[in-house]
Amino acid sequence: MPKPADMTPHARLAAALAEMTSPTANKVNPAFKSRYATLDHILDHVRPILGKHGLGLTQAVYSAEGRVGVRTSIVHPEGAIDLGEITVAVKPDTSAQQVGGILTYLRRQSIQAALGIATDLDDDGNESAAPAASRTWTPRA
Repeated sequence: MPKPADMTPHARLAAALAEMTSPTANKVNPAFKSRYATLDHILDHVRPILGKHGLGLTQAVYSAEGRVGVRTSIVHPEGAIDLGEITVAVKPDTSAQQVGGILTYLRRQSIQAALGIATDLDDDGNESAAPAASRTWTPRA
């Protein structure tokens, strides 16, 4: 396999993605009883793989017109590959701590989407479509 310096940025990213695995869930959301991986856990999982291929991950946070968002990019010596952005509307009375929580959630979700990894159980949307009274949670091993 060629060294990262001899590869195009997109080839480096493809090689990194081929090695990418999904991090394990390391936390439980008490409100929804769902398991998830924390931002630091996800970053600790993906940074070594990206670094091995001469890549880094950046996330710019921003706000505009009542929305906050995150733009995720892969950086390399020649520049950056924009992997997309996600925004969400926030109410005017949203506290700074709530905005921080929203941004952390968006950062986690955008990294997972951009790198093709997941830490949650995929139920094909069945949980969100079920009436609240019938929803149950079964922990994964």
